[in-house]
Amino acid sequence: MFCWFPANARGMNAPQPKPWVMAIAPYVPGRSTVEGDTPVIKLSSNENPLGTSAQAVEAFARHAGDLARYPDAGGGGAARGDCGAS
Repeated sequence: MFCWFPANARGMNAPQPKPWVMAIAPYVPGRSTVEGDTPVIKLSSNENPLGTSAQAVEAFARHAGDLARYPDAGGGGAARGDCGAS
């Protein structure tokens, strides 16, 4: 039986990050603060003060069953099918 995972690698420890990587302060989502009464909304890391659009929610619901699949953006699937049929 072919196994792509080397037999001698089973039971190995997971890779560990360098200590300096672990020393980086984690990102904290949410609102930023400034002096005064000015409202500030932090727009980074795909945060949206308006919430998720109805179109995005609909698209997610429509494709929730195969989110792990990559789309065939280049159309290569049809070409491969044609080549394989001959």
